[in-house]
Amino acid sequence: MKNCQMVARKGFTLIELLVVISIIAILVSLLLPAVMKVRAAAAGIQCANNVKQICLATLAYEGAQKRLPSSGEGVYTSGSPPALSAMTVYDSMSFFTLILPNMDQQAAAAQITKAAFFNDPSFPGNQLAAATKVASYICPAAEGLQNDPLGFGQTSYMPISYCDIDPATGLRGVAGQVDATGLKLILRPGALQTFGYTKDIYGYYGYNAAGVGITSQVGNGGNTIPNVFDGASNTIMLGEDSSYRNHESVFPFLQARGIDPISVPGNFGSAPKTTYVNSSGRRSVNRWGDPETGGGISGPAQADKSSPYYAGITVYRGTFINQNNYPLGGGAACPWSASNCGPNDELFSPHNGGCYVGFVDGHVTFLKDD
Repeated sequence: MKNCQMVARKGFTLIELLVVISIIAILVSLLLPAVMKVRAAAAGIQCANNVKQICLATLAYEGAQKRLPSSGEGVYTSGSPPALSAMTVYDSMSFFTLILPNMDQQAAAAQITKAAFFNDPSFPGNQLAAATKVASYICPAAEGLQNDPLGFGQTSYMPISYCDIDPATGLRGVAGQVDATGLKLILRPGALQTFGYTKDIYGYYGYNAAGVGITSQVGNGGNTIPNVFDGASNTIMLGEDSSYRNHESVFPFLQARGIDPISVPGNFGSAPKTTYVNSSGRRSVNRWGDPETGGGISGPAQADKSSPYYAGITVYRGTFINQNNYPLGGGAACPWSASNCGPNDELFSPHNGGCYVGFVDGHVTFLKDD
C-alpha cells in the first residue's frame, strides 16, 4: 500500500483577502476626489475656451458688419443717453444665430431665412439649422442640462443685454433711476442691444414680451463698440447661465417670460403647427435659436421690489452669481422657473465660487460670486 502524501496549496486566507480589498478601497477613496478635481478643472478650462471662442466670433461679426450682433432679448432704448422704459423687447433672431458663420457653422447658417423665427413652420430650413448641436454653445461641466424634447440645439451661455443692479444698495433699479453720481441710469442696456432700423420679413422691427410685433425702430441689433461708454474691457458681453438651462417640460427648468410670437393669433397668415409651440405658449430659454437666450443681470428676485419673492430688504449684500443654488429647482421660496430665482436670466454656473464671463474686448475671466 502506497503512502498518501498531503501537498499544501499556497493561497490567500480570507483575512488576507479582506485586508487587500480594504487597502484597494482606501486607495480608490483617496484617488477619486483627485480624479474628480482634474475632470472639473478640465471642464472648466473648456468652458472658458467656449466663452472665448464665442467672444472672438462676436468680434469677427462686428468686424464684418461694423456693428455688434443683437442680444436677442433686451429693453427698449431711445435717445442719447438712452432713456429706458419697462418694455422688454425681442429681436426676430437670436445672438447665437447671427454668429453661426463665425463659429464655423456655415452649413447651418446657409439654411436660415434671416429675420424669420427658428421654429416657424413656414421656414423648415430654420428648424433644421436650429437642430444643429454646436459644441461650443454648451459648457461641458453643465451636467444638469438634458436634451431638448424636440431635438433643438441648446446653449448654456447667455448674452448680456442689460444690467439694472443699483451699485449702492444691490437692489434692482427701476426705470429712470440714476446712480449716486446722478449721471448714469441704473437700468440701462449693455453692449449687446436690440435696436435697429431694418424691418424683419413680417414687417416688424421687433416683438414685445406678449409676442406682438412692434413697428418702432427696435430689433435686429446694431450697437457699436464706440457706443460702449464704460469701455470694452469693463463691459461683460457673455456669461454662463447653466447648468440647468432645460426646456420647460424638463425638471428643473427655466420658465421663459416672453410669449412665442408664432403662438399669437393673427401674427401669421396661417395657424402654426402646435408641435412647434410650447404648451405654455412661451418662448424657449434653452434653445440657442430663440432670442430668449439673451438676458439681463438683475440679481436675486429678493432684491427686486416688483417681485413676489421680494423679502423687504433695503440693502442686498449676498451673492449675485450662483445665487439660490440650493435646493435643486429653487424650492417654494424662489423656484428656478421664476425670473431671477437662481439660474433663470442670471449668471449661474456649475463651477464653485463663480462663473466664466467674456468682455467686449474679447478677454475672459472667472468672475467670483463675491
